[in-house]
Amino acid sequence: RIVPGVERFGARWGVRSGYRRVASDPGAQVRRSLAVLLAVLLLVLTFALWRGLRMPPLRIEPGAWPMQAAADGVQVDAEGAAWIGEGPGDWRFRAYVPEPAFRVFSERETTLDIEIQNVHPDAQVRLTGRGLARHDGVTWKVALPLVGGADRHFAFVFPERSVYRFAAFGDSGGESAFAAALSRSVDLGADFVLFLGDAGYSEDAFEHAEETLRNVPIPVYAAIGNHDIGPFFHWSERFLRTFGPRNSVFTLRGVTFLNLDTSADTWPPMGGERGRLLRRLRAATPGSAGPLVVFMHRPLDDPRVEMGVVDKPHALNRAWEDSWLRENLRALGAEVVLAGHVHANIAFDDRGLPTWISGMGLAHTIDAKGKALPALLVGEFAPGGPVEVGWVPLPARAIPGEGGEARERGEAEGRGGLAALR
Repeated sequence: RIVPGVERFGARWGVRSGYRRVASDPGAQVRRSLAVLLAVLLLVLTFALWRGLRMPPLRIEPGAWPMQAAADGVQVDAEGAAWIGEGPGDWRFRAYVPEPAFRVFSERETTLDIEIQNVHPDAQVRLTGRGLARHDGVTWKVALPLVGGADRHFAFVFPERSVYRFAAFGDSGGESAFAAALSRSVDLGADFVLFLGDAGYSEDAFEHAEETLRNVPIPVYAAIGNHDIGPFFHWSERFLRTFGPRNSVFTLRGVTFLNLDTSADTWPPMGGERGRLLRRLRAATPGSAGPLVVFMHRPLDDPRVEMGVVDKPHALNRAWEDSWLRENLRALGAEVVLAGHVHANIAFDDRGLPTWISGMGLAHTIDAKGKALPALLVGEFAPGGPVEVGWVPLPARAIPGEGGEARERGEAEGRGGLAALR
């Protein structure tokens, strides 16, 4: 290669100035290229571990959805509720836990109106100081007078029950079957619903789902499904605005519910938001939260392969992710795993994890006469657990009557054991 000479050097020693030729080292260039390539790969791996890569198709996992909003010197921080406003000054949140809490700060004296969706209509509101809380179904509005430079706090308390009941189903889409399954859940006296993913079967499914969710009288907590994934750069935004975060956890009266995103493969399995949540839970004191119910969209395994019903499993695609998740759920002591994706209703032991798949909205059971009947997966627990889960057939209307009458009868007659409902 050619390198510049030095004028003073040449003048002093009689060496001609200008350029001089030195020997080239091809190996050095190769080593430099390999070092650059290795550095890039390490950066990609570090980013993937922190943020997570999803496939198929290959894409970067979206960042965490905001849990706070600020405008004109006012800031609202939420715990257990996601901000779904369209811009500054739009104080709308959607709760994804039964008992969300809020902190409000203002630099000046003003009155703030906050809307919180998906909160049980029978919940109690605990306010520090003056304020007014009212609700229309599961949508609450809280008006707070604010003093400059001071914090205000408020939180919701889920209604007390001797026995809590929930329904779980997935793969209904977001339209009529979704509304029907939620209606049956209310008929059976459910306090809340775990939706197991796949609302987005059509272009306007989320619009229909939002309308249904505004009118259903109980909260709905949802796992994201593979059909809920949107365009490349905003692939989970429509799900987040309608239902809430892709990964979350809450505890209600001693029973913990863990929502995990299995909508698309994650590489590496411990990367991204889901991996961080599981590591945080495992770092907590073992056994401190009581029974654990896990709900997700794609199951870890498809039992129909072993049953000889299908040749190819309709579950997680990669053994590494399957094994890593199973190891973590075992370590956390999961007592119940709920999933959709498989369009059937199946209960099986997934290598030590009791698993129920309810993946066709109002799934079907076969009665003694060989007739297919719609059924709903229902769970019950007293404060502290344990959790009992089973399918409840729905031959006509689950409980005679409509609206409030049906719910009152469901609460009066159905609680205290799933056997009474079957």
